[in-house]
Amino acid sequence: NASNNNFKTRTINSKAKWRLPNPPKYPQWFNKQCHYLDALYSSLVHFKPKYCLEIGTHMGDNSTKVFQKYFDNHMPEGLLITLDIVPCENLNYKNVKQVLVNPHHNKIYETCGAGGRWFSSDVNFNSEDSVKNNVDKISNFISEIGFENFEFCFLDGDHERESFLGDIDTSLRLLSSDRHIMIEDTKEEYHPCCHIFQEEVRTSGKYNVYDFDDWDKFVGCSIIWKK
Repeated sequence: NASNNNFKTRTINSKAKWRLPNPPKYPQWFNKQCHYLDALYSSLVHFKPKYCLEIGTHMGDNSTKVFQKYFDNHMPEGLLITLDIVPCENLNYKNVKQVLVNPHHNKIYETCGAGGRWFSSDVNFNSEDSVKNNVDKISNFISEIGFENFEFCFLDGDHERESFLGDIDTSLRLLSSDRHIMIEDTKEEYHPCCHIFQEEVRTSGKYNVYDFDDWDKFVGCSIIWKK
């Protein structure tokens, strides 16, 4: 259940300007305080992974920081490989390395990074064969470090369809077969990935799903693993 680490929370589906269905499709998840970082930390402590993958570094001050706290407290020899399409400045965690990857579609500036404010629009990102190219790059990187597969993934990249499904595919190719993917924003209607998760991923029959519904605090994430 929820830990007492004083991790940041955020309120989801709370702004009228967001592209919510009218009426909301999932009103039970409207305007909720989301304890996603507590859930991430608790999941790491529960599963005890050594080699972890994060998709979506951003500024490195949220989920990336939680991974480092887990390593400090429970897995000092652990390692996080965090992925993004631009380098994160001041990523100063001793158990974290960043790998730059390509986006899964060419409209990344319209859908991610606050309308382009998080990165320079003059950078040329090639999205062709993005999953294969990214997997190959990451596989080579971790092979040089000395391991072959990840044991846990936290997925919080661009939330559009191409990116979301591409990131799941990437994760599955890089994880050990019985390991877990924790997916952010599975209950936030503003994001396309919420609808894709609820209507396609959940109903595909391929995965076991855990939604943190037994917690006394709201968590807008879900964990999947192959059946």
